[in-house]
Amino acid sequence: MSHCILYPSGKSNRILLAFISVLFVFFAVPSALAQLVPLNTYWHSGRNDNFTTATAAGQQSAVTAGYQYVRTEGYVLARRIPGTYTVPLQLYWNSARNDNLVTATKDGEQAAQAAGYQIFRTEGYVYPTQVTATVPLKLFWSAARNDNLTTATYEGEQSARAAGYTFIRVEGYILPGRPTGTSAQTVPLKTYWNSLRNDYFTAATADGQASAQGSGYVMSVLEGYVFPTQEPGTVPLKQYWSAARNDNLATATAAGEQDARAAGYTFVRVEGYVYPTQQTGTVPLKLFWSGARNDNFSTAQGEPNAKATGYQFVRVEGYIPLR
Repeated sequence: MSHCILYPSGKSNRILLAFISVLFVFFAVPSALAQLVPLNTYWHSGRNDNFTTATAAGQQSAVTAGYQYVRTEGYVLARRIPGTYTVPLQLYWNSARNDNLVTATKDGEQAAQAAGYQIFRTEGYVYPTQVTATVPLKLFWSAARNDNLTTATYEGEQSARAAGYTFIRVEGYILPGRPTGTSAQTVPLKTYWNSLRNDYFTAATADGQASAQGSGYVMSVLEGYVFPTQEPGTVPLKQYWSAARNDNLATATAAGEQDARAAGYTFVRVEGYVYPTQQTGTVPLKLFWSGARNDNFSTAQGEPNAKATGYQFVRVEGYIPLR
């Protein structure tokens, strides 16, 4: 952490326009959250078949045919959302192979039809290119099992490779699920901005948000979610403040605390609890620093904006769920 104290004269129109354009991208995904449905994978040992579905009809078909639930891969859109560019995730079936295949690409459809698969239904809609907060939905193939497996989780990919499956392609991009085994409620982690102080303020508590709004900060982006109380395997996300720099700093690492105290920051409160290591359905909460603004920026969604405005990456402070 730099100790230079420089205050820029003001915020340029160029930076403001860049910031607004990035925020448009950030909110494109959360606005569609109400339309999301889980994409679940089922397994049938008799057929050696993985079956990935997001519809009630698909899940009922899986259970009736003797498939066992394995995992939730993530979330897909139940229907197209106006203003978003999404493509259908199509389910194909091959009775000779006893194999279900879901694909969202032209290559996948052509390969399925060439191998004698028949289209069955649309399971949902996915993004054809990566947008903020999405993860790749990958297709794997096992010639030994005559089985296609489409997965978006670390567990799914590890299981596929361990069983000798070969990666084929990325079929699209979906929203990841909650961390495995997580049932606890989470609360939003929001970033606020104060153009007079040139300061980002990341908070999840009612006190933190009230302090931000009372000091003239304006909410800029929803970063993700944190746990309001400590859950197994989580660590506190602590808020520090420097009156000399007019800077808020959110950190969950020993290194972050040490830097904060060494630079004269004072502990304010615990904003919530985060994972110290990557879990399924989480994204990194990264710390950036601007010497020109004397500002720390802890963000899971704002890396493009941070880099565009001259911030330097410092470290990953932890990992947070996206819902």
